[in-house]
Amino acid sequence: SPDATQRFFHTEVQICFRCCHINILQLLGFSVETGLHCLIYPHLPNGSLQNKLHCQDDSAPLSWEMRVSIAIGLLRAVEYLHNSGILHGNIKSSNVLLDENFTPKLGHSGLRLYSANKKSEYAMMKTKVLQASLTYLPEDFIRHGQLTEKVDVFSCGVVLAEILTGIKALDEGRDPIYLKDVIADEIQRAKASSCSKVKNVEKPAAKEICCKYLDRKAGHLLEEVAVDFASAVCLCLRKKNANIAEVLEVMEMAENKLREHYLCGVSTSGFSMNTPEETDDEITSVSLAVPSVGGSKGESAEPAALPSAHPCTPSAGAASPDIYCAEISRVPSLTRETSWKIKINDQKKKLMENILLYEEDKLNSSELFES
Repeated sequence: SPDATQRFFHTEVQICFRCCHINILQLLGFSVETGLHCLIYPHLPNGSLQNKLHCQDDSAPLSWEMRVSIAIGLLRAVEYLHNSGILHGNIKSSNVLLDENFTPKLGHSGLRLYSANKKSEYAMMKTKVLQASLTYLPEDFIRHGQLTEKVDVFSCGVVLAEILTGIKALDEGRDPIYLKDVIADEIQRAKASSCSKVKNVEKPAAKEICCKYLDRKAGHLLEEVAVDFASAVCLCLRKKNANIAEVLEVMEMAENKLREHYLCGVSTSGFSMNTPEETDDEITSVSLAVPSVGGSKGESAEPAALPSAHPCTPSAGAASPDIYCAEISRVPSLTRETSWKIKINDQKKKLMENILLYEEDKLNSSELFES
């Protein structure tokens, strides 16, 4: 009705002007004419997260660095809203927009203030409208229609699952059709296969999700980061009392691991479609200059191959993980820095000695090349 539209418009404008956060879409202005209400937002050149994840504009797939950053930006936006006493109620990948730097901006559509004693307006929605949102809503809300923080957290979990897997949140040609149910099935299987009554099944479920559904288009992802990412998804979708700060903490931990991984500059085990390639490089046979316990100065160290699973794990006697990482990252330039250690074979050494004798007129040309 016109009155309902006007009330929604006024509420939207009031709440939007209260919001000031880098990850929330800024309201530039509004226009009210007879029977026409307009909200004015900035144009974001990279469109919606949904389109980018499915490469609908023929663009390159989002990298894992971008995906982790976008996920954290979304969670920070929701945390800001909840801390301001605002519920979103309509979080979905099509409502997360990306600016020119791929910074996520959460659109407002549906913002409302906390209403502790009243049922959400969603309870009054027509069935057709509600069905469009079922993809991102928990079963409790569908049954009772009560909008709470948990509804927003659950919706974030579905969006995070889209980012992690690249799978559409709704696909009528798939069974189950909802991505939230695909993840829920994995959580249930992990719970059923657990020998003991373990409450925290996020970790085993997260590993299965990564093995089966990780988006391979984005390339290699460090296993620990992938599992943390999937654990954040499971927290959102499974835990009844999960709050956005808890999920954000897990994702920030994943981001820190990813950053440390790149600072070390070494390839490690992870989830990737890339297959190992043979190479002529002999870097893996170069001995790393890490102190060994009880080793004497004169002893020759065994060649140390670069570890693939845990590159930053020091061997016994190593000073610290940071030093070990630094040593590994310097391996490619090791030959250049220690060229004075190059061993010359005996024949070449003899030839060089003969050349010196020849220059001193102690050998003639025939004697020079005799040996």
